[in-house]
Amino acid sequence: MNIKPITPNTATKINKQMPKFVQYLNGYKTRMGERQDIFINAIGTGIVAPLFIKHNKLSETDEKTKTYSALRQTAMAIIAIITQAGITIPIDKYINNLIKKEALGKKFTQSQPANIQAFKRVSNLLVAFATIPLSCTILNKTYPIIMNKLSSKKEDKNV
Repeated sequence: MNIKPITPNTATKINKQMPKFVQYLNGYKTRMGERQDIFINAIGTGIVAPLFIKHNKLSETDEKTKTYSALRQTAMAIIAIITQAGITIPIDKYINNLIKKEALGKKFTQSQPANIQAFKRVSNLLVAFATIPLSCTILNKTYPIIMNKLSSKKEDKNV
């Protein structure tokens, strides 16, 4: 059997035959960066995981604890987006300014897009990792206060 390699032209033809949603996802390979990773991770953390936590029939935990844990996941996703994306966006702009001024050297000029992309990816990844302790601290300080206030309001309505 002779299998021909997929050429860019063939890949374009195949992509055009795919559903629009698949075409949209296929475009991510050229748009991926740390910010997109943060948002995709937040969708999993803030929407998908809470559904599995809340509706896990195998868990022997009471409903109140399941709800608390599920909402904690969503709160962590929101805090992660605010801190991580909020820090990486200005860093991207700062790196772009350094590149325009050619302050990073010859390996990071407009004529070296692969180097620039790799440098941005690594620097944003390091910054995102560095913000994890900050995100956790914010969550651990604010979430119990918010949940106590929400649960006390709920109890007041039930009385």
